[in-house]
Amino acid sequence: MKQRIITGVIAGILFLTFFYLGGSFFMGLMLALGLIGLSEIIKLIKLPLSSFPSILSFIAFIFFFFRSFDSEVLLVSFSLLLMVIVTFRHERFTFQQVGALMFAVIFMGVGFSSFAAFRETNLTFTLFVLLVIWCTDSGAYFMGKAFGKRKLAPTISPNKTIEGSAGGVVIALIFAIIYQSFTHMMDSFGFLMLITCLISISAQLGDLLQSAVKRIYNVKDSGRLLPGHGGIWDRFDSLLFVFVVLWMVYPFFQ
Repeated sequence: MKQRIITGVIAGILFLTFFYLGGSFFMGLMLALGLIGLSEIIKLIKLPLSSFPSILSFIAFIFFFFRSFDSEVLLVSFSLLLMVIVTFRHERFTFQQVGALMFAVIFMGVGFSSFAAFRETNLTFTLFVLLVIWCTDSGAYFMGKAFGKRKLAPTISPNKTIEGSAGGVVIALIFAIIYQSFTHMMDSFGFLMLITCLISISAQLGDLLQSAVKRIYNVKDSGRLLPGHGGIWDRFDSLLFVFVVLWMVYPFFQ
């Protein structure tokens, strides 16, 4: 517990410092975290980091992170190259590993780059997203402890309940109303409620997704970078899923 607290405090201070500085500082941090997160998934599927598919994945991630190449062309080229490797090295590199690498590059690339982009374009909204995720997590925990009876996903995360999940959304909505009263962030109250629900539900889905993957590969944590907290994906599972979703829906709200 002591190690967990110390790691949490140090990591939290560093993260908030870079978040406050923004710009190239925060972008560099997101790039580094994304590469580490990608390496965690590569290790999870039992590929050497020095293997050609792994190196190809790191290169694809960097291109995808900076959006320096057409996304569709990049993803198609990346998938085709991986399938060529499978064709000639199928005894050492499988079709299932191709899918995992595709997911890792897209999920980590879009998640971390979108987080950095939102930080630069709308700091008030980005801070709102982070606090909604935290309120959802805390609300789900305490409401689940108090009222939880029906299991939400017993084979994935036995301690989570439907009542806790709903409670997390409710606490997030209450926080959103308070935040809006101080910042006047959005013109439409209905849209505020809609985007809050979307963020809160996405945060919980991100947590469940990561739990499911760990169950599949029978591991406790995705990595060991943060003693007592696991790896990067363990700490950013909800946030990544949220910012991937926001990246998809944001153009429709312009």
